[in-house]
Amino acid sequence: MLKKNLMLLSALLMLTAGFALLISQSALAETPPEDLNAQNTIQEIDFWVDQDKTLHVQLLGQGPFSHTVTDREQDRMHILLPESRAAEKLVRLYRLNEMDTSLKSLLLRNTDEGALLTWVWSSEPDFSVQEAEDELLFQIAPGSDAPGAAPAGAGLATLEQEAGELMQDSLFPGMREEYTGEPVSIDLQNAEVEHVLRLITHHTEYNLILDEEVQGKISLRLREVPWDQALDLVLAQKDLGMVRKGNIIRVTTADRLEAEEERRRRSRQAELEDQESLRKLEPLQQRFIQINYARADELQPRIEDFLSERGRVTQDARTNTLIVRDTPSQLEEITQLIDNLDRPERQVLIEARVVYATESFRRELGVDWGFAYQSPGLDSNIISPDTFNFPSDLEGLLGVGYMGHEGQSFSVLEARLRLGESQGKSNTISAPQIMTLNNQEAKIEQGTDVAVDVIDADLRTRREYVPATLELIVTPQITPDNNLILNLEVSDNAPGEGGNIEVKKAETTLFAEDGETIVIGGIKKLSESQRETGIPPLSRLPILGWLFKHELVEENMDELLIFIRPKIQ
Repeated sequence: MLKKNLMLLSALLMLTAGFALLISQSALAETPPEDLNAQNTIQEIDFWVDQDKTLHVQLLGQGPFSHTVTDREQDRMHILLPESRAAEKLVRLYRLNEMDTSLKSLLLRNTDEGALLTWVWSSEPDFSVQEAEDELLFQIAPGSDAPGAAPAGAGLATLEQEAGELMQDSLFPGMREEYTGEPVSIDLQNAEVEHVLRLITHHTEYNLILDEEVQGKISLRLREVPWDQALDLVLAQKDLGMVRKGNIIRVTTADRLEAEEERRRRSRQAELEDQESLRKLEPLQQRFIQINYARADELQPRIEDFLSERGRVTQDARTNTLIVRDTPSQLEEITQLIDNLDRPERQVLIEARVVYATESFRRELGVDWGFAYQSPGLDSNIISPDTFNFPSDLEGLLGVGYMGHEGQSFSVLEARLRLGESQGKSNTISAPQIMTLNNQEAKIEQGTDVAVDVIDADLRTRREYVPATLELIVTPQITPDNNLILNLEVSDNAPGEGGNIEVKKAETTLFAEDGETIVIGGIKKLSESQRETGIPPLSRLPILGWLFKHELVEENMDELLIFIRPKIQ
């Protein structure tokens, strides 16, 4: 008995002296959480539903903010805000059932990659995102509860579990997978919890605040255990929780932390309700916004999605002006949106050359066929191995190739075409140039109307004029890296036998660099030429002249080549 009392007294003396077989390899230095005044910090979150039942989720703070959809499932979606963090007061599960939308809940949490938003819905809605310097606005359109839509119950239960785990990690630590603290060794029996907690944090850079309700005794024996793991073990054993802010650790009971979190939740809810009430009482203002590059009637439907319940927008077509009436805060948001949308479109210059050339001259030009398509049964030695077949209703062959960059204009190509004309190998029939806006159609057409006899229902013949034209339609799209995606449509309508119009048409989409020359070919035309040779002057003798002359009939196969060079202006 005396020996046992002496051992207990020795342990108490060691606690009073500030050590208890505590072995710390070195002082600990953990980086405190980021300051909320730092960049890319979410400091506020707001929810509201407009008159179209579109849910708006607004994140405010210090940006700039960006977003990435990392995962999308049947009943949920994860959106990551890279290099961003949410304030601790915002890290929680938000239940949105009362807003009567397809979105049922939202979980906001911080990860190593950034702030993570997890959405759960009853039916998958359409959503759009507006990114601004210090704001991120999500607009979730009303979803349709169509048959087969996934119920939100399973996803919501999983999300609640994740939220519970998140709360457990932040307030009521448990056994995590990895600990980074310096190892310590402790061997105590029936020691006060308060002294044990002070002992664990003694050699760290963290300050410790203990609530008066932190009481009780604990016995433990730990060897080379990370100090943060030892702290978690003690808190879990005594049903305690902690809050870590900066380099301060506050420890109190789990019940008290839960009550504090509930009060904060109610306070945030009341604050949101107050903001909504103030928004409804905010005076309305009217603003005339001049539209410079777009059309006011095209922008009006987009602006309507950002109006408050009391907001209105109309447009004046004569002056191309939007007239917006709403609260000052909404007017600022709408003005910023219009500034982002009302920008001049870039233009593309389309230069074209339409040439009939012999097959040998086409080879001399050095056309490199990138791809082509042909009807089955045709054979040609100018098509690369990367040829793939299309439906057989297209007569002949039509291919698309590349000639690369021919300088800053068509000067080199023009010289080669003139040389071909002088040698009788080519004939340039058109050299148009046209400027068009990005994503706008440019149309080049050349030809004539051909008279065709048509028999009507009364068996009467009447004459109609049908266009027999060569038509080229180009729709350019400028990519972010200043290259081009071209939608091409080529048609050649030529008179055929019996007064019919033979139609050859092809459509394709291809990629081209800025200033690169594209060649479209494959539409071929068979022509005949007659030539008389003889021995002068005997061939001109009457009656007997045919003995000293003969006629030659030559058949020529010419190919239609269309050279296109798009240039971003």
